[in-house]
Parts: sequence; C-alpha cells; structure tokens
Amino acid sequence: MQQATARTTVLLFAFVFLTKLLLAQTQSDDCATPVTLTPGTTCANTTSTLYNATSSGIAGSCTGTKYDVWYTFTTPANCTSVNIDMADIPAGGSNLTSLNTYMEAFNGPNCGATSISTCTPMGTTLTLTGLSPSTSYRLRIFTWNLAPTAGNAGKWDYNVCITYVPPPANDDCPGAITLTSATSCSNTAATIVSSTATTGLPSGCESAGTHYDVWYKFVATNTTHTVTISSPGSNFTNSEIQLYGGNCGSLTSLACGSTSVTSSSLAIGSTYYIRVSNVGSAVSTNGTFNICVTNPTPPVIVTAGRMNEVYKQTILSGAGGLQYPWEVTYGPDGNLWITESHGYKVYKMNPTTGAKTTTLDISFGSTSSELTTAEHTTFNVQFNNTANVAGCSCWPQGGLAGLAIHPQFNSGKPYVYVSYVRKFDSISSTTNGGVYFRNSVVRFTYNSSSGKLESPVAICDTLPGSSDHNSQRIIVAPVAGTYYLFYAQGDMGAGQFGNQFRPNKAQNSNSYEGKILRFNLEADADAGSYDQWIPNDNPYNGAKQSGVWCIGIRNNQGFAYDTTLNMLYGASHGPYSD
Repeated sequence: MQQATARTTVLLFAFVFLTKLLLAQTQSDDCATPVTLTPGTTCANTTSTLYNATSSGIAGSCTGTKYDVWYTFTTPANCTSVNIDMADIPAGGSNLTSLNTYMEAFNGPNCGATSISTCTPMGTTLTLTGLSPSTSYRLRIFTWNLAPTAGNAGKWDYNVCITYVPPPANDDCPGAITLTSATSCSNTAATIVSSTATTGLPSGCESAGTHYDVWYKFVATNTTHTVTISSPGSNFTNSEIQLYGGNCGSLTSLACGSTSVTSSSLAIGSTYYIRVSNVGSAVSTNGTFNICVTNPTPPVIVTAGRMNEVYKQTILSGAGGLQYPWEVTYGPDGNLWITESHGYKVYKMNPTTGAKTTTLDISFGSTSSELTTAEHTTFNVQFNNTANVAGCSCWPQGGLAGLAIHPQFNSGKPYVYVSYVRKFDSISSTTNGGVYFRNSVVRFTYNSSSGKLESPVAICDTLPGSSDHNSQRIIVAPVAGTYYLFYAQGDMGAGQFGNQFRPNKAQNSNSYEGKILRFNLEADADAGSYDQWIPNDNPYNGAKQSGVWCIGIRNNQGFAYDTTLNMLYGASHGPYSD
C-alpha cells in the first residue's frame, strides 16, 4: 500500500511537470521564432505562458520594459481586419492583469517591422483594420515593467485567439444580391463589415479614395429608379452609392450619391448593379445598413373606355390677356365673370370661345362710360395700380379681388358685388405702425343692354386695409332660407413684415380686422348708409350694429357652400389668429 502511494505521487508529479512542459512549448521568447496562430471565424484558443519571458528590446508604441513572447499570423484571402483576444487562466489565481499585460501588433513577417497598433491591455479586444489579405504579421504579448518570474509558473498562463469576419457573400460584383424594386421602400438588411475593395472598375462619378464595397442588382421595371440606404452603423461613416449598367465584366457608371441615387434613363427589363461602399477605410464592426430600390407609381394609361372621363383643357386667355386675374365665377348668364387684381377691371368671358368684354373699369384715372364722372371720383381706386404706392415700397395684397352674383340675377335683381382695396391711407414704422389702406365692398347693377356694371352703391367703404392679408373673398350663401353676402377680412398681416408694429385685432369683436363679415344683399329699412346693409340678427350686434359674423381669421382665401349640409366653408392661411 505504501509502495502504491509513492508511485502515485511520482506519476502525479510527472504529469504536472509534463503539462507545464507542454505549456512552455507554445511560448516563443524570441521574435525570430514566433509561434504561429491561425485566424478563424470563431475563437480557437491557444494556451501559452509568459513565465520566465525576457525582454527582446524591440521598440514599439509604448515605453517601458516589455517581457515578451512572439506570434505570427497570416490574414486569410479577402480578409482585411482581425480581432485578437487574450485572457488569463484564473485557476489558482493569476499574476496577469489588465494593468500589467498587453498586446501589440507589427506590420511584417520579420523582427524589424513597425508597430501598427496601440499597446492594448489584456481583456480588451485588439482590432486591426486595413490589413492586406494573405499577408503575415507579428503579434507581441508582454508584461510591462514586471518580470514574469515570481511564484507558481501557472499564474503566468493565458489564452489567445485571432478571429475575423469573412467578407460578405456579395463582396464582389458576381455575388451581387438581387433586390426587387417597388413603388415604396421595402428595406433589405445589409452589412458592409469586412468588405474589400473591388479593383479594375472603370472610372466614373465615384469620389476619390479606396472604396470598400458590397454589391446588389435589380431589374428595371420603370425608366426611373431610386436606390436608398438608411440606418448606417456607427462605423459606416462615409457611404457612397454608385449605379452601373452593363455586366460585371463590362460595367458603365451611371450615377452616384451618398445615401441615395436616382437615374431616369433606365431600360425596362435590363439588369443594373449597385455598388455600396465606405470610402477611405474598411469597416470591421458596426457596419450594418438598410437598402431599398423604388420606382415611381406608373402613370395611368387612359384607355378608350375611359376617354369620356378625361377633361379637355382649352386656353381661353393667352399670356398677358389678363392682368393678375384673381376671382373667376360662373355666372347665371352662362359667362365667366373674372376680376383683374392689379388691372381693377371686371370681365365677362365666353367659356367656349374665350372672347371677353369689359363690364367694369375702376382703375386709377379711369373715365369709362359705365360710371359717371362723380361715380369714378368716388369708386375708382385712388392710387396708381401699375406701380408701388408713392412713398411705400409695397403693393396692397389683393387689389380688385372678390366678386359674387345675386342668386336672382336673371329674375329682376341683376346685382354683382365686388370687393377691392380702394385707397392708400398712411405708413408708419412706429408703435402701432404699419401700412394702412382702405377697402370697399360695393354693389353694382348689371345693364344687359350695355353689358356694363353700373349704379354703384357702397355697402361698406370704411373697411381697414393693408399691404398684407386683406383676404377680400366674398360669397353669397343662405342662412335659414335668406341669402346674405359673406366677406372675408384678413388680419392685415399684423405682427409681420411691414406691419410688425400693427396690433392684431382678430380676436377683438369691436374691430373688423381678422373677421368674416355678413351683409344684406339689399338694404333694409334701418336708417344710415351702413346700418341698412347690416343684418339685424348678426351675432355681435349690440347698442351699435356690427357686420362681424365670425372672429379670429388670419387670411381667408376661399369660400365654398354645401347646399346639402347648409354648411359654409372657408380656407384660412395659418393658425396665428384663430
């Protein structure tokens, strides 16, 4: 029994000694005879030791005495980056820590090579990028300013492995991944990690530098397609897309872009190639992205069965035929009634032939026959409408803008209502200052014999006006069976541009600025030239009658009335006054 015990002890000691000997065999203290490590796609550890390592005296990227061991590795074909990891073997404790143990790489197969990395502590991955495929490199592992001789030899053991991410399957043009174009973006997940640079491509629109690229292709279903990449990883920092025609052996550059590229001269049914690259540096990690190919929605093909649904476009008035046309209304007489904003004229136009006749001219200095001399004096625009107002680098927004026709135009009430900026009052940039004009709403009577608008009556000619936000839209619409004239009065552009000091009164019911006003189509029995045009049931009537029907309007530029729902709609520009 005692003999057996002694033999067991001897065998155990021999086993331990043999293990240490084997570990020591994987160490190379000499740079000239390094241990070979083979990079793999997964970590295959090589166990080694720094025990009794000496300093080779080879300089590197960090100072101090380095007690080192040496390795060599060769990059696989098409591999430009590797990751190197080392860790201590903690059984029984370890003398190696991240504070005293480091890795460093060198750029050649011999001991005179140059360092290509920082001194990277144990436990931190040493990532090498920009390597050449099928090329040998040196790796040094060392303790820094600490001779690895103390204590148990096993406390200086460690594992080391080298891994790499193989190039994507679409690293070269022949391996291009097929994408399908659609009218909306349907992303395909992609990566540019470990891609290499394609050489021998014809020059085109690409930017200067090395392009580490991956490839895609698609079949054109439209003459126009757009390629878009999105959500790039944090290391995919200098993206470029290049679109090619032809085939992998004979490519023609068509277009380039950073995150999207569009070409509008593609041949339907042909295959096109997409090169996505990171310019200037290889990407070893965090290089994912999304890619999609889109094309416009195909145009509707109008077949014979649908021809009756297509409108016919006819030019009724050629270029220059109207001076800033503003309002157009289809009249009960079968004609188009048109206002000229800057021309201060109203026309009737034949909707078939385009022939037009002037029914009203209230331009500056007009003496047209439809109005008397006194009426021209009262109702003509009072400033030169062919140029900016004297002393004011402004133009009253709108001019002759609104027009509406009485619903009984053909039944004894041939009334036409117009709204326009009539005169310039003042301009000031001081407190409460702005550009002040005066607006008018006037009813005219149509004379069917002369074809003119005559007998003007002012419904309201004291309306505030401005260089901005006059609105002036009008419409005739019923309320409880009675028709009224609704007039949009803008907020005068208060608070902006030339009216920045003008108070905003859109919410002040005592002011007509920023409101919808309601007037009678015909004068009632009330006394006074203005009160007779104001409905007695207007919502803001009090001790004094008010034309206000709705408050908080910025710049209404459209009216529409729904006869089924009895609903009046208005289109106001922006939220600032409502």
